Amino acid sequence: MALAYTAPTWTDGSGEGISASNLQAISNCIEGLVQGADKAVHSIAMTNSTITLTYADGTQEAVTATGLKGISSIAKTGTAGLVDTYTITYTDGTTDTFTVTNAVGPRTKSETLAANDTTVTFTDIPTTGDYIIRFYIEDGANYTAINTSIPGQVTLTYAAVNTARTVYCTIEEV
Repeated sequence: MALAYTAPTWTDGSGEGISASNLQAISNCIEGLVQGADKAVHSIAMTNSTITLTYADGTQEAVTATGLKGISSIAKTGTAGLVDTYTITYTDGTTDTFTVTNAVGPRTKSETLAANDTTVTFTDIPTTGDYIIRFYIEDGANYTAINTSIPGQVTLTYAAVNTARTVYCTIEEV
C-alpha cells in the first residue's frame, strides 16, 4: 500500500529553511505517514528533505517533502582588503552572500641599522586610533632617544656599533 502524502504547508509562509513552524509541519507529515501505514513502523529517518519509514518487516518507503531549501555549498567568493565575501548556494539553485570583516593582527616591520649608524626611521606609523607599538633590536640594546615629531614616523637613536643590526617594529591595534 502506498502512503498518501501531502506536502507540508508552512505556517510562517516562507517555504524556506527549517523554522519552528517548518519543524511542526514536518512532524505533522511524519505523524500522518505513520498513522496511514498498514504495518508497524520500526524507525523514521529524515535526510535533507526525504523522510524514510522502515517497517518492522524490513521494507522501506520514502517520501520527499517539497518546500524545503537546504544548503548545497558555502564558498569564499571574494576578498577586498579585510573584507571576505562568501556565497551560500542552496539546493534549489538560489544564492545569498554575506561578508566577514577580518580583524587586523599585529604588523611587524623591520629596518636595518647600518654599521656605525645611530638612527633608524620607521614610516607609516598610525596617527589615529589606539595602538601598542613595540621596538626590538636583534642585539637587545635599548634605544637612547625616540623622535615622534613628524606624524606617521618614528626615529630611534641607538649607540653606534661596528656591525649592522636589524630593528623590528610591531604595531598592534587595541
